[in-house]
Amino acid sequence: MHVLVVEPSLVQATYKEVLDQYFLVHDPVSMNAKKLRTLDHCLLFLTETLSHDALNPCGRHITRGLVDAILGFFTQEYFMPEARAGKKEGRNIVITRQFKSLLFKHYKQFKKPSDYAVLMRLSTPYLNEAVKEISGNTVSYWIQKMIITEAKRLLYFTDWTVKEIAIDLGYDDHAYFSRLFTLAEEVSPIGYRKRHR
Repeated sequence: MHVLVVEPSLVQATYKEVLDQYFLVHDPVSMNAKKLRTLDHCLLFLTETLSHDALNPCGRHITRGLVDAILGFFTQEYFMPEARAGKKEGRNIVITRQFKSLLFKHYKQFKKPSDYAVLMRLSTPYLNEAVKEISGNTVSYWIQKMIITEAKRLLYFTDWTVKEIAIDLGYDDHAYFSRLFTLAEEVSPIGYRKRHR
């Protein structure tokens, strides 16, 4: 048995969008024997790469590529039409999926639950209740999670300053953004970058 834990900020946006939308709706997907063998080979190769990472200057890039491929396997299975066949979706699932889809498109612009409620023509309490019932967390939680995840991705993959990242994410006040990040992660944006790069 293998367990793969991946920092959300390192997951490609394409995969994240699919997984965030569909994991709420489906039972775990099953793979055919051929795909399972291929996946098993990838996981074993990843394990080997991780154990020799310190000796290999390309190890970090190989690791990232393998993790990306493995996540692609899982994402593809959730996205396959047969995974969704015959599944009836309740109203709250549809609302939650629609909210998350809008969040991916508008998180830099809209920061309040009421913004999304207006877009969806729902009351804010009703949107919050539907999302919390399905996902276990409030609309505010998901908005903040999306912003912090994207901030972590930018801190890891770019050399942008904290001010540039804040502006890109829709915050004019970079000091406020830094406080928000520090509260959520218990480390400053600069501290996060130093720790993970």
